[in-house]
Amino acid sequence: MKNALEEAATQNFNLISNAEAKTVDYFIQHSIEGASSLSSRTMIRDIIVEYKNSNISLKELIDYTQPKYQDGVMALKNVLAAYRVVENKVISQYGQVDKFNIVSSRNLATIM
Repeated sequence: MKNALEEAATQNFNLISNAEAKTVDYFIQHSIEGASSLSSRTMIRDIIVEYKNSNISLKELIDYTQPKYQDGVMALKNVLAAYRVVENKVISQYGQVDKFNIVSSRNLATIM
């Protein structure tokens, strides 16, 4: 009887652990997809192309991008900070970005 109870407890633990692992995996995948969609928003990509083609100024790029980026971030859950970079310049940000070393070449991704 004791062995049967221990085996049942072990099986329950394994089932609960597997369910929790799937929940965490789903959360991580959903977060990655959300972050990816934020970085690839068509409106923002299009205006970056305009900037890179020298059709608008950096200030115009920032002024256009910031509210749209902010809206995109607000649609996501659990975002502490986010920033969008073009040609090593932060053009949009959300949250307490200053806590992160965003100018480090290791952290700075080339956008587009």
